[in-house]
Amino acid sequence: MSFFESKISGLKRRLRCIRYGMFYFRNADFDIPNSLLINGVRKKLHFNDLNADEFISICINDCYHLNDLKKQLKKVNSIVDIGANQGMFLIAARQNFPDARITGYEPNIQLQDVLNYNASQLGCEVFYEAVMKNDCKVSLNLQESDLATTVSESESGSVSGTSFKKVIKRAGIIDILKLDCEGAEWELLEDIDSWKNVKAVTLEYHLWNVPGINHSDMSSKLKNIGFEIIAHAVLSEDQGLLAATNENFLG
Repeated sequence: MSFFESKISGLKRRLRCIRYGMFYFRNADFDIPNSLLINGVRKKLHFNDLNADEFISICINDCYHLNDLKKQLKKVNSIVDIGANQGMFLIAARQNFPDARITGYEPNIQLQDVLNYNASQLGCEVFYEAVMKNDCKVSLNLQESDLATTVSESESGSVSGTSFKKVIKRAGIIDILKLDCEGAEWELLEDIDSWKNVKAVTLEYHLWNVPGINHSDMSSKLKNIGFEIIAHAVLSEDQGLLAATNENFLG
């Protein structure tokens, strides 16, 4: 990126920050404030050691393509966030869809205090459950960063694993499904019938969880169950972002 491209990019980011009631002059001064402007109303929010890049990526740069999905979908009534973490996507979803019912799923109960607070400020509901292909019990595999926590099915696990079917039953038709479940997304894609109730999906996928797959496999799997890819970004050798819409709904 050239000097001038960098300056223009920085200016655009500052303009997008204004929507959240944020003002700063230099990139070095950027920090996530303890309150944000959400649909014109100032909301206090809590974060635990959250990297500012995560906020910039999701809320400012719209890595989950909520603006694109807003153009594709006539009406968004229901949004489900699988892998809610501290609620960053909930912020972006509420900012873009003020009237939608937004539900988050997060298996890491260590995030309960901060996520409960943010969800209540944003008018969202949260279930502290891991979303799996079938109902089960799971164990948490905690990492240095809470963003990288994974789950493993275990009869002695202390966390509830809730089937994707049950998530669909609770929500009804899901207008936008966001997935960031550290590799579990591949198993959920096996429940083809449940995906018939999802109008659009935006997800971060991980290749390390399934040997022998590559970046094109996620696109192929979604196309095979009736989704049209609207955006696909390769983030690293084993990670990518993808957004798609269900052709059966959009015709």
